[in-house]
Amino acid sequence: MDISSKFIRRKGVTPNLSFLFKSTPAAESWFDDLKSGNMDPGKIPLAQNLSNLIRLTVYYKYGGVYLDTDFIVLKDFSGLRNSIGAQSSNAFGNWTRWGHNGPYLVSRVASRFATSKDLNFTIFPPMAFYPIYWKKIEGFLLDRATSKWVDAKL
Repeated sequence: MDISSKFIRRKGVTPNLSFLFKSTPAAESWFDDLKSGNMDPGKIPLAQNLSNLIRLTVYYKYGGVYLDTDFIVLKDFSGLRNSIGAQSSNAFGNWTRWGHNGPYLVSRVASRFATSKDLNFTIFPPMAFYPIYWKKIEGFLLDRATSKWVDAKL
């Protein structure tokens, strides 16, 4: 028996970024400026900025759902179309370097266009997707009183 038949076959590929970013509102010009040396990638590592830009461009062009691997889904997403869940910066309203160009970038850009009549999308408040502040999740799950609520939801 061939053991490789027991595993999912995967192949690593290098994305064609010029093709992916072509005809997008901002990604194409950002990438062109970066390649030509006309833009400083800033303090955020280039690979991280590219990862965020690839993810946002794929959603812009093809749609889809993005969740972190530690996300716990409690309800069906099938009824959500053209929707995002806004994220708050943190309990004190401060931005982190990582979050500024990652998850908070989507919230900032979407909020600028939320009032446009031409765009058809909904921005849900943070409570819709993040009912528990991420730094408090461990205590929430370990507390006997609230663990009953978690068990009931799961």
